[in-house]
Parts: sequence; structure tokens; C-alpha cells
Amino acid sequence: MKVENLSFYLENLLPGIVILCGILLLLPPLPADTQKLVGQFQTSEFLLSVLFLTVAYLLGLISAMLSRFIVDNISEAFPRPLFLALSTRLPRHRQYHDLRETLESLASKSPTGEPIMSEELRPMDERESRRILKRDVCMAWNRIYRAALAEASRSGSERGATEVQRRREQGRLVRNLFFPLIIGSLAVPRIYQIQIETGWVIALACGMGVISILLYAYAEYFNFAEASLQLKRKGS
Repeated sequence: MKVENLSFYLENLLPGIVILCGILLLLPPLPADTQKLVGQFQTSEFLLSVLFLTVAYLLGLISAMLSRFIVDNISEAFPRPLFLALSTRLPRHRQYHDLRETLESLASKSPTGEPIMSEELRPMDERESRRILKRDVCMAWNRIYRAALAEASRSGSERGATEVQRRREQGRLVRNLFFPLIIGSLAVPRIYQIQIETGWVIALACGMGVISILLYAYAEYFNFAEASLQLKRKGS
């Protein structure tokens, strides 16, 4: 089995195991008939292991699809543009003139004389790039982000494209933590038999969801930083 295929399966399996364990901890006591059925499976450790891993993988696959829909859309709406806009101001990170180099590289001509993804990009001055509460600015940041990653993967060096791909895989792993963090945070009090009021349970679940989204947006910033670095090297 190739390493890429193994990584794909682990991306679904590991979160699924956490989700399944959390669900089992949160479930109320099973009825007698269900306990009897489970007891029959326990007579064969191999069958029980196969059943556990299958259910965990399916849960992980479903949660990955839902996480992509939920986390990606929320990240595009505000957290991703926020981190990308902040990157133009932090002294130790990218400055705005570095962003302009990325835009110039993306707007350059291909060997056939055609513009590369220039129809998706809209120039922004330094002040406008920080007005992330404006919808068109958020959309511009998202288009720059997608164009930078696509161009770095398409025409960058093999080593650079591999590094961008590795960081994108790390970002997917962080994104897939959305449901495990929420369910795991609810299951931990059950392990230690801590009674929590419903309001605090909802606040805890929402808080873990927000943390997951912010972590993913931060991972996206590093994806963009690496892609921009590869584009800068390409243009130099």
C-alpha cells in the first residue's frame, strides 16, 4: 500500500475511532437484548475488532465530509481572511509587498501567453486588504489563497509542490478534528463522572468547535505562506 493511500485511510480512521469511543461513552445503558447481541460479538475478538474498525472508519468518513462542508465554509467567511490579512502586518511574517509579489506571480503569463488565473484575482491596496469585514475583500482573499496553492502545486518545483501538499494534508487532519474535539469534550466529563449543566455542555461543545475552526484557519495561513514562498522563488 502506498504511503499516500495509507495517509488517506488514517485521516478517516483515527477521527472515527475517537468519535466512536466518545459515542459509546455518551450512550445510556443498553437494553438487555442489545447487551445480549453485543455479548455474542465479544465471543470472537477478530469479529469484534473488524466491526469496531469498520464502524469507526465509516464514522470518520462521514465526519470528514461534514467537516469539510462546515469548517471550510465558516473559515472562508471570516477566520481565513483574518489570518491572511494579519500576515501582512506582523513584522516577523509576510509584509504587504510580499503579497504583491505573490499577486504579480499569479497574474503573470503562461508560456502560451495566456494569463494564469488572473480572472479570479482582484488587486487590493494595503489598506483595503485589511478590511476583512467587507464581503468583497473576504472573497478576494479566498481567491488569492486558492490561486496561490493551485499555482504552487502546478508549476512550482517538485520539492516545493511536495511541501505544499504535505501542509495541505496537515490542514485536512486539523479540519477533521472538528467532530472529535466536540464529542471528545462531551465524553471526558462522563469518564470522570462530572455533572455539568446543559448550558455549560452546549458552551463547551461550541467552544471546542470554534477552537477547531481557528486552528484550521491558522493551518491555512501556513499553507498560503509556503505557497507564496514557492511562487517568490519561482519569480526570482
